[in-house]
Amino acid sequence: MQGKNFICCFVVLIGCLSVNAQWVKQDLGTSSSLVKIYFKNDSVGFIGGADYTMFKTSDRGKTWNLQSLPASTAQSDMIVDINFPTEDIGYALPNLKSIDGGNTWDTITDFGSYSGGLYFIDELIGFTPGYKTIDGGMNWEWINLSGGSPRTDVLFINDSVGFITATYDSGIWKTTDGGNTWEIKDWGNNIRQITFASDSTGYAIGSIWEGLRKTTDQGETWVGLNVPYAFEGCITCPDNDTCYVGSYYRGIMKTVDGGQNWFVQDSTVKNISSIYCFDGNTCIAVGDSGKVYKTTNGGGPVSVGGMGEKNNEIKIFPNPFGASTTIEFDNKKNEKYSLRIYNTTGQRVRKIENIITGKIKIERENLKSGLYFFQLMNNRHSFGSGKMMIE
Repeated sequence: MQGKNFICCFVVLIGCLSVNAQWVKQDLGTSSSLVKIYFKNDSVGFIGGADYTMFKTSDRGKTWNLQSLPASTAQSDMIVDINFPTEDIGYALPNLKSIDGGNTWDTITDFGSYSGGLYFIDELIGFTPGYKTIDGGMNWEWINLSGGSPRTDVLFINDSVGFITATYDSGIWKTTDGGNTWEIKDWGNNIRQITFASDSTGYAIGSIWEGLRKTTDQGETWVGLNVPYAFEGCITCPDNDTCYVGSYYRGIMKTVDGGQNWFVQDSTVKNISSIYCFDGNTCIAVGDSGKVYKTTNGGGPVSVGGMGEKNNEIKIFPNPFGASTTIEFDNKKNEKYSLRIYNTTGQRVRKIENIITGKIKIERENLKSGLYFFQLMNNRHSFGSGKMMIE
């Protein structure tokens, strides 16, 4: 720390406090847009993209090798999704199949879907958002939904329970009998991708203004999350509370509290189309023009994002501090607030609820020396955010 500066008062801007993020760029030697990253186990993974491009790694993404693929016979030359129901048998949308763990690939019947979404329950039964096969991709039958077009993604969380997302006239469909019948569960428009962090908790991301939806009851009901930014892109969630969003315009964003608050990790990493996480800290993101980024520390330091549109004055003193510090803000109406404190990896380390005065005393207690971010919330909306230093 340079010197010992005590900051008595500062104005907190509702927005982002940027610090150095740690998504490291990898060079695959291609300029083709990369659309999907998928790992069949903890070591072996694949990246698919434009120009019938596929890369494979056997060392958890440290190195990537360009795959030799047969000439494209599909209407699209974009590999938009990859799925392995077993270690040996895998499929790639729009029309590729491997029987040797992804070492070689052959063309099969066109899957009939080009926008993304591919999931096989076993080596024979598989789905795209619009079609189903029961013979390992040799033949495909249209999935008849009353509405739900165009369709965008498909995901199964077990052999029976699965989901299809669609845009415009319907949102999220659910099956509980292995895809034999489907029922509409959410009418959110322009849902683009769905992911589940566990058997019960899932997230669905929409177009720019549709935002983000969440379920905690295995997709029976969905609620919209009050996100601070216009979301559009991809989402992956290594656990119920931790999610990463790759945005086309905003950069990579992260939540560590189930979507209540979001941190802009790197606003320069844009046009991200797919993210895969091994755990909450180790993730790989891919995007246009051959972009590949990897983090091994949860994206490194984060930025604090707020949800408001105007500035609010928050005083924090002393700052830096040793044993304790005090936060003051305008709360003449004695409204109820909550305060959340995060470390530089985005982990929430302190939460204070039911604040009804305009003054909060924060004791250091077990917090280590270093930089922290805080966010003051009022009815789940951000009143203000800032940073503090513990000596």
